[in-house]
Amino acid sequence: MKGKILIICFALLTVYGCSSEQSSTEKISGYGIDNQKKVRKVIEQEQRMAVLKENEPIMDNVILDDSDVLGKRDFEELIDSLKEPNPIVRIEAAVTLGKVIDESAVEPLIAALSDENLEVRREAARALKMYKDSRTVEPLIAALKDEAFEVQLAAANTLGAIGGLSLEYLRAALKDESLHVRKGAVRALSKMNDSKAVDVLMVALKEGDTEERKYVLDAISKMGATAVETLIASLSSEDLDIRTQSAEALAEIGLPAVDSLIEGLKNADKYTRYWSAMTLGRISDIRAVEPLIATLNDNDAVVRRGAVSALGKLKDETAVEPLVASLKDKNSEVRWRAAFALSETGEASVEPLILALEDTNWYIRLGAIDALGKIKDSRAIEPLINALNDRVRVVRKGASEALVRLGEPAIEPLVGALSSENKRVRYWSAKALGETGKKQVVEPLITALNDQDIDIKMVALNALEALNDSRAVEPLIASLEDKEAIVRERVVIALGNFADSRAVQPLIEKLKDENEAIRLAAIVSLVQIGEPAVGLLATLLSDENFEVRERAVRLLGEIKDESAIEPLIGLLRTEEDELIKAVTAASLAGITGEYLGSNAEEWESWKLEN
Repeated sequence: MKGKILIICFALLTVYGCSSEQSSTEKISGYGIDNQKKVRKVIEQEQRMAVLKENEPIMDNVILDDSDVLGKRDFEELIDSLKEPNPIVRIEAAVTLGKVIDESAVEPLIAALSDENLEVRREAARALKMYKDSRTVEPLIAALKDEAFEVQLAAANTLGAIGGLSLEYLRAALKDESLHVRKGAVRALSKMNDSKAVDVLMVALKEGDTEERKYVLDAISKMGATAVETLIASLSSEDLDIRTQSAEALAEIGLPAVDSLIEGLKNADKYTRYWSAMTLGRISDIRAVEPLIATLNDNDAVVRRGAVSALGKLKDETAVEPLVASLKDKNSEVRWRAAFALSETGEASVEPLILALEDTNWYIRLGAIDALGKIKDSRAIEPLINALNDRVRVVRKGASEALVRLGEPAIEPLVGALSSENKRVRYWSAKALGETGKKQVVEPLITALNDQDIDIKMVALNALEALNDSRAVEPLIASLEDKEAIVRERVVIALGNFADSRAVQPLIEKLKDENEAIRLAAIVSLVQIGEPAVGLLATLLSDENFEVRERAVRLLGEIKDESAIEPLIGLLRTEEDELIKAVTAASLAGITGEYLGSNAEEWESWKLEN
């Protein structure tokens, strides 16, 4: 039989060997005669085996033992080649021994794991994968510490292929001092299609530090369906990190985990139900929709919250009505998440959400409003404007904010709503218009300054101040004559923020307002306007009111304009109150950088010298 096999081998080499011969010639060129012979012999041995395996039908279904094909003497020479000085010979020998299986090669290959050449070590580690021999386990684990990553990777892959024989060794290796060994052990375990390997990795996941948990988790997720049941069981762990990371791994596994996760929705443990729901949302498989809808009735709010979030991610139209119903859940977190989930489903939710604006439960109305604001569908504009008259203030506020989110399409309807007979609608429309930040709303808001309701005037005023458009200055100056003191004071403050010189004279006139708060507000606004106001502030230094004089002195010091120096020195000559004199000295020091106290003559001398 052996002779027949060899004859067939040579026949096949005659037919298929030309290109291979050329390739091997190129591969060994450049080496000495002796080395060429060694390399050629190894390559020819490898070629013979390749040809035999590719042409098994020609062999009449005869099963070959690779060592029989080579012959005892050839095989011994191949093993001896692992000790040749030339690394090319050693590399080719290791590669061939990975294809020509004989137990006598195990020890030589183990020895080759310590070869000085990293490629020899790598190929030896790869070759040992075919032997699945218990003798190789410890040397391969030692190879996980190899200085070359390529060798570490090959050793890990081989350990994984060996499987159960290496499991306990790898369990111990997970606690090795060397990070390379620990990572290699994780990599090896991830190659095993064995639930026991998953259990070992789960222990490592629990015990490892933050950094190690990342690559352990990645390894578990790469094990696919093998890891699913163990990960599902870990969703009930007392350790939040383990629950979170197990869910993360299940999400990475994806579709193979869906059926088990659906079963997890019925688990007695609430954390398993919650994380099963959340993970199904991440995987986004349509099979999960109906089970998740059923979970909206779970007796635990945490689980309902997870189901609501998952349905939002799935974005399936059949979930819209159940999610609308969840807007009246007794748990506020569930309600909030239901609103967000509905906003995720998009246009399909608009009509049901508009209908929900009429619900008797204000939680549902508010949730629907929030969702409509996020969807930004123009069909919601009129219903939201109607909601500005809701009997619950927080709902009115939510409708106003939602209209702002809708942007440009909502502006014209909101401008029209400023003419509504309903005070609430006018108020929240003005507020929404101001918050759009668009310049086109300035004129409508100027009109709202004349509204009969003080609250609407104030919200329009605040909006115009925020928009800071110069068109508002003259209308605001006109509002300085408003009959309500609180409006006049607020207008004074707003004009200061505009810092427009047109407001200086009207603000000076307000320094004489019968309301003291307005007088003080006018001083502050004039200081904000800055240098154009200095001369007018100086006139207040002779005001009969102590507080007006004192504030004027302080603000001139804050403006720090040199034109205030002479009026302040003049005040030191005439002022009798010691506090105001001290404040005046401090203001002069702030303007000049000099501190000469409150003696007017010293300041006059300084002024003459400077």
